Amino acid sequence: MRQNVKPTQEPVPSSDIKNLFFNSGLLDIWATSLEHKYIDRFGNCHLTAAGMEWIFNELVTKFKIESEQALLAAGYAPAGTFQEGAEVVSRNGTVLWKLPDGDGDHYRWDGDLPKQVPAGSTPQSTGGIGKGAWVSVGDASLRGDLKQGDGSLVGISYGMGRTGNLNEYLSLMFSNVINVQLHGILADNSDHSDALNYLITNAPPQSILYFPNGDYLLRGIKVQRDDISIVGQSIDGVRITLGAGSDGIFWRCGVRGPMSDTRNDNIPVYAGNDDFYVAANCSPALPDYPRNKNIKLNNITFILTDRFGTGNGVGVEFHRLDDYEKNIKIEWESEFEFGNGCRHYFCNGLKSDIFVTAPNKNTTYSVLYFWSFGARIGEWQIGEGKVLNIDFKHAVDLQAKVIKGISTTALTGGAVQFGYGSRNASIGTLQGIGAGVRLRAAEEFERAKSFTIDKLVIDNPEGDGLTLGHVDNLNIGNYDIRAKTPLTFTFIPYLVSSSEDTNFIPKKNTSRWVYDGNYDTIRTDGNITKYLEYRANPTLSRFKFGVGTLTKVGASEAAVYFNIAGGSEPFYDANGLLPRINSMPDRTINTSRADAIYDGQPPASIHRGDFGEMNIIYESGASSNSGAVFMGGQVNDVVGKINLSPRTATVWLALLNSNITLNFRQPQTAAGSPLIRLYLMQNSSLDGDWQCGSYPVLFENYAFNEKISGNFGANFIFNSTPIDAPLIRTQWSKEEPMESTNSISFNGAKCPPLANLRQLIRHYGTVKNPNGVDEIGGGLSCEGGWFRNVPMSRVFTHSNSGTEPPLKANHVGELAVNVTTSTWWKASSLSNWTRY
Repeated sequence: MRQNVKPTQEPVPSSDIKNLFFNSGLLDIWATSLEHKYIDRFGNCHLTAAGMEWIFNELVTKFKIESEQALLAAGYAPAGTFQEGAEVVSRNGTVLWKLPDGDGDHYRWDGDLPKQVPAGSTPQSTGGIGKGAWVSVGDASLRGDLKQGDGSLVGISYGMGRTGNLNEYLSLMFSNVINVQLHGILADNSDHSDALNYLITNAPPQSILYFPNGDYLLRGIKVQRDDISIVGQSIDGVRITLGAGSDGIFWRCGVRGPMSDTRNDNIPVYAGNDDFYVAANCSPALPDYPRNKNIKLNNITFILTDRFGTGNGVGVEFHRLDDYEKNIKIEWESEFEFGNGCRHYFCNGLKSDIFVTAPNKNTTYSVLYFWSFGARIGEWQIGEGKVLNIDFKHAVDLQAKVIKGISTTALTGGAVQFGYGSRNASIGTLQGIGAGVRLRAAEEFERAKSFTIDKLVIDNPEGDGLTLGHVDNLNIGNYDIRAKTPLTFTFIPYLVSSSEDTNFIPKKNTSRWVYDGNYDTIRTDGNITKYLEYRANPTLSRFKFGVGTLTKVGASEAAVYFNIAGGSEPFYDANGLLPRINSMPDRTINTSRADAIYDGQPPASIHRGDFGEMNIIYESGASSNSGAVFMGGQVNDVVGKINLSPRTATVWLALLNSNITLNFRQPQTAAGSPLIRLYLMQNSSLDGDWQCGSYPVLFENYAFNEKISGNFGANFIFNSTPIDAPLIRTQWSKEEPMESTNSISFNGAKCPPLANLRQLIRHYGTVKNPNGVDEIGGGLSCEGGWFRNVPMSRVFTHSNSGTEPPLKANHVGELAVNVTTSTWWKASSLSNWTRY
């Protein structure tokens, strides 16, 4: 009859008749049952009298075994027993007084040796016990102490790396540590999911559900409460094969939020410009959707299986949690089609010292970390998925010692991605092995912001290395990137709105960079029409690189590549000028995601930074279609040093207000190929050591009206007979492309006297006399400036020291030297020379 009585949950003490009746039955179970445990009316587990006796016997047996081992380890040598007789010949010889007629202890003889022990004797009958007689070296005296003690004399190891005494162990057994095997959750590969879900729901606050080492089978586990820990004895010893439950869930911690947390067009619902956690902007708690806190999942390896179907496509998931822990491994029973091995959604305050996932090329992302804050990570090692290993999708205030993505194929999404407006992340070591690393805003945000990476290592010989797209405030220390394209810059149109917003009235901008409407292009994704705009947000801004190496392998466009669809012309307005952007118009949906800094820079530029010291090398067989460095966008207010080793080291640049050192370690192999191709140079300087195999500089022709100005302070090095080529070659088709006749200079440049370097500048475009600067013939020795700046020497050869220079002067006062006779001349006019 008792089994039909349902007790109440009335707090202790309770006088409810139902509880009294229920507890009377429990008393009978405690006293007479042979079972080792029983469950009280609150669902808590306790030991019966039989269970206590069993534990005590187990401990005694364990203690005796350990005592015997300790006796041998201490150097004692058993000589026999009192019952059977023995002879003790050394001080470490012992005689056992066997149970049941003895006390089970070992004794050594403290008197004269040898000592004869007749059969059927006792310690008392053969000399007594005490100094100079038999001395106990076993556990009999200790057991006497135990009878009088409180359990503190018994040491014991009880899992989870813990050791203590019997008193502590029994205290834990009856406090917050709950051994799941005592609740029927056994390591027998049978499904005990119902028992675990019941235990999770009903365990007291601060409970630790402890899994001893073994192989378990579970499905559909839900941890949707506060203050509970689920802990394995060891991360490799506790292995849970995890399948989908009837509701499609594999293992879920927390309560999934309402559908209103996200939009179908992927535009964020919450403000995306917080640098730290703000509760109101991270799926806040609602009556039907509470947030949970202090859930810990540690020391377990999960093996995901599709034996029960693939459910909702997520293995171990964490939803809307605060202050939680995760130290687990994830493996796969087979590489089946799946969504994510692990997912975090709208969480805050993760602590995770270790997290490892095995590869599964049929899962979309191995790990998705979405719109979550405050993670503190030790070391994560993420195996590959179909698209990428791990996507940090709006990760904010993240600190990590090591994040490593390992792949065997060059994934389109990379090994590790920080996207969707991620910001405020600090990483000790970031590695992409077999796939690249991407830091990008994504189309829903104007920028990703504030990344510090102490060490960056990428080895992806089949694809891209580091990809940057609209990143602001980036600091990278040492780096080593090996890939087909080690460094890529991308420009991403901005998603203004979509057909999901019924209040949005689309109006197309007149042209790119003219914001008189609200979109530039349209894209259809399924049933949603998306309106995108070419915002002027920098591709990279406020950045600093340390010292590192870019190693190019295989064939691709370049080692450093920045291209805009349609080429450079789309940057310029109808007047052929670069727009300088100081602000951008607000748009209608969630303007917090549009917070890029505009301070007069050109559109989509690489803006305000330091490339540090970048070393570019090519492995054997590596090649570039567009040179070693191809910068299709503007480089504005940037400094740095780039050392180039390949013999195909053409650099394409559009420089504004920048000072770059380029060191070309080898001359070009292709005849007629320049070291540097310039779309635009304005108020900038280039210097370094330039190994010249052809003409060093080419000014390309583009349909713009920006003015050229800059300085070449390079050391022009010709290791063989100089070829008949200019230092600068132009392709200009616009009149007066230079700021003035003094716009281009060679201040600080060095060049040996080269009489057979026939021209300083030559115009191959339609404009042959830009700003009055004709093609300038003759050799040169540059130790100063050019184009009416300061005098520089010209060189020629002739056997007669009195022969005037066969050169046209650039300006009055210019110097020339006959390198055969060491005779100097000075230009008295543009057509006449006098001895100097």
